Amino acid sequence: MALISYARGRSVPVTANFTSGEFDCKGAKCRCTVTRIDSRLVRKLQMLRRLCGSAVYITSGNRCPTHNRAVGGSSASYHLSTAGKAADIVVAGMTPAQVAKLAQELGFAGIGRYDGTAGRFVHVDVRPGAYYWHNTSGVDRPVSGHGGTKPCNPYKRSTATLRRGSVGDGVRHVQWTLDRFGYRCAVDGDFGPATLAAVKEFQRDLLLDADGIVGPDTRAALKEVLA
Repeated sequence: MALISYARGRSVPVTANFTSGEFDCKGAKCRCTVTRIDSRLVRKLQMLRRLCGSAVYITSGNRCPTHNRAVGGSSASYHLSTAGKAADIVVAGMTPAQVAKLAQELGFAGIGRYDGTAGRFVHVDVRPGAYYWHNTSGVDRPVSGHGGTKPCNPYKRSTATLRRGSVGDGVRHVQWTLDRFGYRCAVDGDFGPATLAAVKEFQRDLLLDADGIVGPDTRAALKEVLA
C-alpha cells in the first residue's frame, strides 16, 4: 500500500481511467491543497471499471476535515484526506445493488449501498476489515453483505521475477489473477504470448512500465488488486 499525494486542482493520471482531480475534496470554502489516494483504492477501482465496461464517476473522494464536517461525515471517515481510502461512486448503466455486489466480489473492505433519501450511489473503501451497510432512509444499517462472493486464487504467489518462458504455479497465480479481471489468458502455468500480452495490458492500465515482466512493481500491483 502507498498513500500518494497530489496537488489539489491538478488532474494527474493515476490509472488509465482515473485522474487525481476526480478524488479532490469538493469543499467550496475549505483551503486544502493536497489530495491523497491509497494505491489500493484506485487500483481496485480500475479493476471495477474494467469489469463494468462503463464509466465510473466519483461523486466524493478526499474530504478535508472542514468539508467532512460540513457534509456530516464521521470524524474517523475513510474519506479524510489523511486516509485517502474511500470513494463514493456511480457507474453508468448499473444500479447501486449491482455495483455493491461487484464491489464485494472485487474485495473492497467497506461497501455502503445508498438507494434512498440519501441518494443513489455506492461507497467503497479499503479499510483494514470488512464492513457492509445499506441506506434507504438516511440511516446506515449494517448488513451481512451485498450478494457478492470474492473468489480465492488457488495458486501460490511467487516472489521470483516472472517473464516469457517462465513456468509453474507462480505463473498460474499471475494468470488466474489477470483472467479474473478480464485480461484474458489461459491458466496453464506457461508464460507464453497470451500471458505476455495480458501482463502488458494490466501494466498499461495501472500506468506501470509495460515491459511484460512480473517484477516487484507489477507483483505488488497484482497483490493490491487481489487483496
